[in-house]
Amino acid sequence: MTRSLSSAEVVLCLSLLLVLAAFSGPVFRRNREGCCRTKCSSNLRQLGLAAVQYGDDKRFLPHLGSLRALDGDIRSSDTPRAVRALAWYGYHDNPEGFVCPQSDDVNLPIGDASVLENMRLWGYARDYAEPGDPRNTTSPFADQATRDPTLLETSELSFGLTRRGLTRNVASGVVLGADRSVRVEGDPGAKVSSPGDYGNHPDGWNVLNADCTVEFVASSVENYQRLAGLEKGQAALPLSDKARPF
Repeated sequence: MTRSLSSAEVVLCLSLLLVLAAFSGPVFRRNREGCCRTKCSSNLRQLGLAAVQYGDDKRFLPHLGSLRALDGDIRSSDTPRAVRALAWYGYHDNPEGFVCPQSDDVNLPIGDASVLENMRLWGYARDYAEPGDPRNTTSPFADQATRDPTLLETSELSFGLTRRGLTRNVASGVVLGADRSVRVEGDPGAKVSSPGDYGNHPDGWNVLNADCTVEFVASSVENYQRLAGLEKGQAALPLSDKARPF
């Protein structure tokens, strides 16, 4: 014969559940953020491996302008075009890896078999042309600034490559790429109008080095200045100037 719980016992059980939830919530959230950061790091490393292999074959890492000129910033299409070149030339065949799982970005899976067989047909479909569109068969490095979305506009790319032109013999510790920005200060769950103004992680950047190692760099004035290229000779990544951590 079973005994019914008294009102006091029910209240006690509910209280214990609430206490457990209060403690487990932050732990679950930290674990989830850690998993997302790890997956982001893996995606960024794969992007770096593709860029380095591209450089091994072509002597130069993907870059739109001359070696002495900086590519455009977050408001330009230069980074999306350079990244699309990795798919175009067959160095990266999984555009879903261009997105950080902790960001607001969402990649459209490739559903067209012809695109899977020929990545030259792939493009940023959400923003411009559908897969298989004839405009996708034009080289990303052609003069087609209106072909690809800007890094600020697109929701299919969470990372930015350095704006500096680099040869393949670049030193291993040179920053090659990173998350494109850091979250604006304030409510970490707040949404903003432009994807590029809302970064991948609440407290810093995953940073890709030229040797394809990835490290997490904490949000700070100094790190922002270094990564944004505000100091001479630094990385000059296309970070959002609306997301400075100061």
